[in-house]
Amino acid sequence: MRKIIYFGEVDTDIQELLTKLNEKDILVEAYNNIAQGIKKLFSEEYSLVVLCDNMKDFDVRSLTHLIQESDPNLSINLISLIANNEDHLYFLKNGISDYLPIDCGMDVISEKIYLNANKQIDESKNAQILECIKEKLKLNTVQKVLTINNEAVHLSSIEFNILEYLLRHRNTTVSRQELLDEVWRDNSEGSLRIIDTYIKNIRKKTKVNAIITVRSMGYQWLDQ
Repeated sequence: MRKIIYFGEVDTDIQELLTKLNEKDILVEAYNNIAQGIKKLFSEEYSLVVLCDNMKDFDVRSLTHLIQESDPNLSINLISLIANNEDHLYFLKNGISDYLPIDCGMDVISEKIYLNANKQIDESKNAQILECIKEKLKLNTVQKVLTINNEAVHLSSIEFNILEYLLRHRNTTVSRQELLDEVWRDNSEGSLRIIDTYIKNIRKKTKVNAIITVRSMGYQWLDQ
């Protein structure tokens, strides 16, 4: 049975939704107490987080940011009672994987949540995590997410791909030409020294010590 966590008030419509999800073999744990729900969220594993903007005295945007900062891998769906284009665009730009206006009806919302919960599980099964325990670093190569000490670190697409390549070839010297060929493929930007700039940026953003320079050769991710 898939398990999801719901933050919001449970009125008649939401109770209908929870019943429909239960019929689809989805177990929903509902919380209108944010502190209790957050504590539960980070102590157990859930397929999906569902928020509803029917909570009094709490900003759903703040809750979204709190969840994302704590675990950027969690997928969040938002049920909105007051749907408008401004909110819709805001949440889609800021990590909400599905925005569900209440006027869609509970049949549509329950089906979307069901599909999203199953999609999240499928992605988790297929995700490959590259990890360096010493640096407390985890690289999710499917979701393109880097965390260090459980905190998300933003890298550009090219920076992420360089770091991934070094981790996949750890303890092996990788030349600048190899990185240029593998990361840029047929769209190289010319000078091999552009690699140095990206490596500098990666070091600055991640603050890891495992990327070493091998003089006249290239770079290496050294697991000590």
